[in-house]
Amino acid sequence: MSIPCAAIGGKMAKIDAVLVVGGGVAGLTAAAALHRRGFRTELVERQKAWHALGAGFLVQANGMRMLRSLGLAAGVANAGSVVRRWQFCDEQGEVLSETDLEALWGDAGPCVGIERHALQRALLHFVNALMIQISQTAACNRFHVVEARLARWLLMTRERLASGEFYLTHEFLADMLGVRRVGVTSAASSLQRRKLIRYRRGIITILDQQGLEAAACSCYRHLQVMGLEAAT
Repeated sequence: MSIPCAAIGGKMAKIDAVLVVGGGVAGLTAAAALHRRGFRTELVERQKAWHALGAGFLVQANGMRMLRSLGLAAGVANAGSVVRRWQFCDEQGEVLSETDLEALWGDAGPCVGIERHALQRALLHFVNALMIQISQTAACNRFHVVEARLARWLLMTRERLASGEFYLTHEFLADMLGVRRVGVTSAASSLQRRKLIRYRRGIITILDQQGLEAAACSCYRHLQVMGLEAAT
């Protein structure tokens, strides 16, 4: 993926790689989000070890909804505690006001209370999983055929979107697979002839999940066994 940025030397430059400086909560989340949007992302941190600093966070329902879109919500919820009710008390412990958070969060919830170091550890685990996936993908692009790699990307997309139908352009798939668009067309046509997918005007529908898994390269199953696909 790339986006236009400021003009350089009279021409519009494009950004397709991002360097994130700082491995705190914001840096780790930004790195994860950028990678999920298709940017080549590198994270650097000057500290040699992660320290349990700070108190904690209350991740509100809208924050959990965003983490869910990145595939992070389950890890954060497991590392923290669901907060269903919020109270303000005076110095004697008498309740001054009370809010039923569960009644407010709707489909976006839950709200999660989590210690800072636990949140950072969950995010770090996610970024480590991304690094392993990137290494696996580099090897995959070198040794596996385009059709098998395309099947893997379609399965990964299905899991992230929780839908068997989605929109992916030839240009995006060509960038992800490291091939020309004609290679994507050939691979997609082959999968369609085998009645594994339907592909029309960028709309891809997975018709045979098990068949597509059989057509995918071994990297897909390898990452599943390692538990990384669920994390990323």
